[in-house]
Amino acid sequence: PRKTFSTNIMGLVNVMEAAVKTGVKAVVVVSSDKCYLPAKTPRNIHSPLGGKEPYSASKAAAEMVLGAYRERMNIIVARAGNAIGGGDWAKDRLIPDLMRALASNSPIFIRNPHASRPWQHVCELVHAYLQMGLHAMRGHHCSAWNVGPDRSATVGDILDELRRTGLSPRVVSRTNSFPENQILQLDVRETEEVLGLRSVLSWKKALSWTIEEYACIHSSSFSELIWERFCSLGSSDTSSTDST
Repeated sequence: PRKTFSTNIMGLVNVMEAAVKTGVKAVVVVSSDKCYLPAKTPRNIHSPLGGKEPYSASKAAAEMVLGAYRERMNIIVARAGNAIGGGDWAKDRLIPDLMRALASNSPIFIRNPHASRPWQHVCELVHAYLQMGLHAMRGHHCSAWNVGPDRSATVGDILDELRRTGLSPRVVSRTNSFPENQILQLDVRETEEVLGLRSVLSWKKALSWTIEEYACIHSSSFSELIWERFCSLGSSDTSSTDST
């Protein structure tokens, strides 16, 4: 807990102080959808913040820090969903844990197959962050915005989709001892209407991209594939084909 609060709160203070000293005009602060108080309904940007465990509480507290800097620069806060994409090997994250389990033919321990999350491909998130940064650079002084798909999927849905693609990890159930939110869903309508930002990939398409990326991560074409996909997200063809 101490490290989590130090990183997410004082880490942000350090970055904001550096931005002030160097004359930065606009900042995009990447928060999290976990900053909201737990609820069974989709969270919009006006929903109360809070948290019942250190990560959620620290993300909510970090946003309070920004009040001291809003008159010094334009600040946009992105409350993002769960990022997925080839190349992520962080521990205790569903997709990286699944990929490691498949590669080593070892079991994966699942705490709660019914927990839902707004899964989104990392290229979509980076695209959204850049667009939000441009919005702030043009002088628009905004508060916080939800960034993610309008539909969530459960851990069980992810496992079922993997099996449909021919990947069958060995799943072992483990008692959930973590006080984590079970249902996370974002209401992104205001982000779409005001900023013109919307997710164009369904969670199934984002997962499909991710699996393909892990398969070629050690090849010379990996970087080209990621760049090509990032660029495609601004095209109307991708929007019409992969939207949900």
